[in-house]
Amino acid sequence: GKVFDHSDRQDVMHKEIVVPAKWSDADTSWAEDRANLWNTVEAAETRRNARVAREFLVALPAELTPIQRVELTRGFTQELVDRHGFAVDIAIHAPRTDPRNFHAHILATTREINSSGFGAKTGLEIGDSERRSRGLDPFFKEVVYMRERWAVLTNSALERAQVTARVDHRSLEAQGIAREPQP
Repeated sequence: GKVFDHSDRQDVMHKEIVVPAKWSDADTSWAEDRANLWNTVEAAETRRNARVAREFLVALPAELTPIQRVELTRGFTQELVDRHGFAVDIAIHAPRTDPRNFHAHILATTREINSSGFGAKTGLEIGDSERRSRGLDPFFKEVVYMRERWAVLTNSALERAQVTARVDHRSLEAQGIAREPQP
């Protein structure tokens, strides 16, 4: 199977695997090895065309230091992991052409992780009718929640770094700004 590996990319500044805090006392070393994690993910699927990962791409403020960008990404990722029970593979990238385009690829498993492998599909991977039956909000509300959390955590990081710039998770239209989106 295909292993999700960023080691051949020259622009990778940081990478790590994050697992739910509830498994901190368990031996999750099998999941902390990138190749083993993704091979185990693929082995957990029974359908040949099953989705094995969901990617989140987040822009990281250029005003932050490399360590602050890692801490911001790690904090957001740990929240996602603890909320949804999946494992995540983080890769923070430096800009290639635009010098301000620091960003992170957050690759989440589609199944909940446990101490020895993977369990059921996460709430993000089920349809809205099943989400309702489990007492969960519709998928789009979860996306809005994640965008809001990213904005809150990013703005807190900017404030701690004494940077006045702020981000807003809402669309330009929702903010009343009449211009085309820019990087």
